[in-house]
Amino acid sequence: MKSQIKDLLIHPMKIISPKLVAATVAVAGLATTASAKNFPVATAQDLQNALTAAAGNGADNTIQLAAGYYTGNFNYNAADNNSLTLEPAAGLTNTDVTIDGGGLGRDVIITSSGSSGNVTVSGLTFIRNCGNYQIGALRIAAATGGNITVSGCRFLSPTISIGMGLEITAGLNTTIVNCSILGKTTATYVNSNWQYDGNGINIVGVTGN
Repeated sequence: MKSQIKDLLIHPMKIISPKLVAATVAVAGLATTASAKNFPVATAQDLQNALTAAAGNGADNTIQLAAGYYTGNFNYNAADNNSLTLEPAAGLTNTDVTIDGGGLGRDVIITSSGSSGNVTVSGLTFIRNCGNYQIGALRIAAATGGNITVSGCRFLSPTISIGMGLEITAGLNTTIVNCSILGKTTATYVNSNWQYDGNGINIVGVTGN
């Protein structure tokens, strides 16, 4: 018995269950995965890559855009309960970063199907160039328990473009502050069809305030 006690004192790891070790490693892995992530982007492909990575990494994410004009139909679709922030790089304003749907759809779609996780979009310019007055340049469908904040953004409508400005379709609470939403206030007759920009802001599905 003395030799056994001595052996345990010299080799204390022998008394740790393999299951406990596995659980400890798993928890450590979760802690690493859940740490916040920051994505600096400078091109349209960078932006989509960052949105795709952020949607599946199980972390709260911030995507910071360098100065430039980003053309595309960018998509974020997450099923987890994490938050997303989309903003310009440090020192930039909403006149430095522009996102344009190119007439082929929404500029940016942010969808969170989890039960929590906030969405924040700030300091960016969105062009209402969606090709359809019934869809918005920025569409946000937040988690059922997620708060939405859109601040300091511009939603601009060149004369040859159509599309809503900001389109919000789900979420708990929504705050829109210090934004400019500009477009035509009357319809125009183009190619035998009446066309107009669409709503500046369209909100449905928000269950709180």
